[in-house]
Amino acid sequence: MLPVKFPRFHSLKSLIVIGFAIAVMPLIAGVLYAGRTVEETAVLGRDNHYKVYEQTKAVNLVLQKTSDIERKARLFVLLADPSLRQPYERQSYETARASFRLAIEELQKLSVDNAIILLASELSEKEVLIYHQIIGSEESDSSSLPKLPVEQAFVGLREAASALSRAFEDHVDLEFNQMRQQSETRGQALQAKFAALLGISIAFIFALLVYLERSLRQLDVSIRKLGRGNFEGPVTITGPADFADLGQILEALRTRLMECEKLNHSDQHEVDDKTGTPLVETLENVSQPGDGKLTHGVLEHIDDQNPDTLNIPPES
Repeated sequence: MLPVKFPRFHSLKSLIVIGFAIAVMPLIAGVLYAGRTVEETAVLGRDNHYKVYEQTKAVNLVLQKTSDIERKARLFVLLADPSLRQPYERQSYETARASFRLAIEELQKLSVDNAIILLASELSEKEVLIYHQIIGSEESDSSSLPKLPVEQAFVGLREAASALSRAFEDHVDLEFNQMRQQSETRGQALQAKFAALLGISIAFIFALLVYLERSLRQLDVSIRKLGRGNFEGPVTITGPADFADLGQILEALRTRLMECEKLNHSDQHEVDDKTGTPLVETLENVSQPGDGKLTHGVLEHIDDQNPDTLNIPPES
């Protein structure tokens, strides 16, 4: 049965893959967080816009019903003589008042500022005051209400409506300012977190490059030493398993080269001892036969004594 070989996670290939994954994960997390933040901001903006839309519609309805009430009330003032009034006019006025009260109630149900609720209540009180001023005098319990000029009551109604309109405009401005501030705050938080995640990725990539650069520098130094014939000191390469294996191969090569060099020196010394002449000088004399320092007979004698040292063909 063949042995099962498991991958070494400390190898260069696996280290690059793992490092790339770890470096990219913060960026992916930043993109996902940015998407979620944008989605939350969009939902918040949509909800705020819908809320403001409902409030605006309710306030505009109240102001419209206020104008209807004022128009109906002025009609009753113009038709001061009951004999001139038509029965349907009183019914139309009561219907307008019911619509006005319903609009006020709908506005008060919404989540608006308390100042707007108070102004809506004040507007309703102004309308009730006008009603009793022009119609309620015929009722027996109207003596407890204050008697004011009708035109002054109309002025108070208009002022209350104008105050409600201005207060609601300020409320809308405040809502949009708060929404803009929330969006800016979320954007700044998103930028800060994304910058932090990007910094983590860059730091990890830099650390990985430094780790690999140290191994590459050790490998370069070892190869240069062997190329110059410097066999001193063992070859040690730290880092991924691939570089460590390559360092072991270079160490075996260094050991082999040292053994070959020692064997070469041993053979050279053996030849020097047998000839009494250094091998280097002998080879130089062989390359220059005209100098007469070493005869062919001596070379034959050396070849007879150590045939493996020099391989000189016999003279024909």
